[in-house]
Amino acid sequence: MSKGKKKRGKEGLVLKISDKDWQKILNYCKAASPHELMGLAQARITGDSTIEVTDPIILKQKVTGVTCEFDKKDFAQWIGTSENVSDTKVFWHSHVNMEAFFSGTDRETSLRMANIGHGASKWFVSIVANVKGEYEAVVDVFHPFKACIDARIEIKRAPNSELALIREEVNGKVEVELPAPALPTSLLGSMTSSDLFRHSGRNTQREYFADSESDNPFMGMGDHLGES
Repeated sequence: MSKGKKKRGKEGLVLKISDKDWQKILNYCKAASPHELMGLAQARITGDSTIEVTDPIILKQKVTGVTCEFDKKDFAQWIGTSENVSDTKVFWHSHVNMEAFFSGTDRETSLRMANIGHGASKWFVSIVANVKGEYEAVVDVFHPFKACIDARIEIKRAPNSELALIREEVNGKVEVELPAPALPTSLLGSMTSSDLFRHSGRNTQREYFADSESDNPFMGMGDHLGES
């Protein structure tokens, strides 16, 4: 597990999100840059202090460098046709290159989003992020009491199954060739060229160059070196 880059605030509740979904949110932010962008996501409680965030989406919207607003017609159509409205408990948006923090307008929008779908939620998650991966996150609780709790994001790294498959292929197709044992330097000065060829596993120079098309392995070299 790894953590996103939290910009401010104390650690409270934990928002667990897959690396794929977190990168999707950041890529949405980058693709819309230099303008702001907002979106939604699903969430469910998975422990006493943990909430799992999944399936980030965007809807049609109008944006500027500092504002964003859902298209009312598209938003209403999404509420009427989506099967996951009741599970949509996350509002996220981008601050592009600015610091990741909640403005007054951001908080108003978050609380308004908490009322989407089938009545008011008992709790709702809000995230603001920038293209650098910095973020601030809170969980608003509405019942049985009202509270705003800081949260941190914990990114779930999936096992790299592709690496395992590639490693298996490499092990099946690649053979490591061990180098020939080196001769002690004290012996090299007293050895002839024939001794060196025999040490390499070949008995003669002719055998060493057996793959040559000519019986004379040095034939034709004068053409390249320039005979006088």
